Amino acid sequence: MLADGRTITVKADWRGEDGAKVAFLREVHRGGCRIFGTVLGPESDSFHQDHLHLDMAAQRYCR
Repeated sequence: MLADGRTITVKADWRGEDGAKVAFLREVHRGGCRIFGTVLGPESDSFHQDHLHLDMAAQRYCR
């Protein structure tokens, strides 16, 4: 939950209709790709439809 009471979830909002929520989640994903070795989101596979996977792996993989 955000400070203003709004809730954003990967499952409900990754492909949602609220452009601000979609943009926020996409930026979190992109930002994770700059920091973590492996980042997997809903477009990577069926196992990541409801969360972002952030991993400190040595090799870079962002999907």
